[in-house]
Amino acid sequence: MKYYSVAVIMAVALMLGGMAILPGCITSDETIGVAQVPPPAKAPDSAKPKPKPPKETVCVALTEMFNNNGFEARADQTGGLDGYGDGFQPGEMPKTKDGKTPYTDGKTKVVFAMPDPNKQQMNNIAANGETIKVKAGKYKALYVIGTATNGDMEVNLELEYNSGKKAAALKFTDWCAEPAFGEVVYAKFNKRLIPAGTEDKACCIWMQKIELDGSSKLKSITLPVKFDVHIFAMTLAP
Repeated sequence: MKYYSVAVIMAVALMLGGMAILPGCITSDETIGVAQVPPPAKAPDSAKPKPKPPKETVCVALTEMFNNNGFEARADQTGGLDGYGDGFQPGEMPKTKDGKTPYTDGKTKVVFAMPDPNKQQMNNIAANGETIKVKAGKYKALYVIGTATNGDMEVNLELEYNSGKKAAALKFTDWCAEPAFGEVVYAKFNKRLIPAGTEDKACCIWMQKIELDGSSKLKSITLPVKFDVHIFAMTLAP
């Protein structure tokens, strides 16, 4: 029996128009001698790390400090939101669910504990130096629902941390003007209450976000003595 080299076998096969299949090779219609490697299998969903659920925001308790009714008109031209008997129309407030109003700034889901002007005679704080105790913790931001009367207001909040006290600017545009400090419109009212009835004047309750020192625990927030700054709700975001 004669033995021929591989080169001879290949040469003969090519001359005859055929293919020589060598041991250990995988053939296909297009490739000879190249193994086809399947794509790597996808990891099952159970093996992927699940994203952490967002931390819940913390509503700050303000009800016991409410000292102003911003949803009334007084014939004697006193009281009301602005001290001259003018106020918001309660029927145009955003609806709440179980006393809570959700809001999102695109990144953080925030829940506010908003007062019900139809049930609460006093429904906001006209700032008078109140110190508000909060649930001690590390927070990234403070969201404030409020407005200003008798002009734009720029004031400072005093923030008490474990590491000491710091000032934080709070700015609100006048309730019946276009936003001047980048506020978000929380509620817009097409009319306002006045001692004589209603007036076709659009007014707003604003939302402001204040960045906090997330490296230290916040203990309390002290408001300025400025009655024309009105606070309806506050929420802390971890």
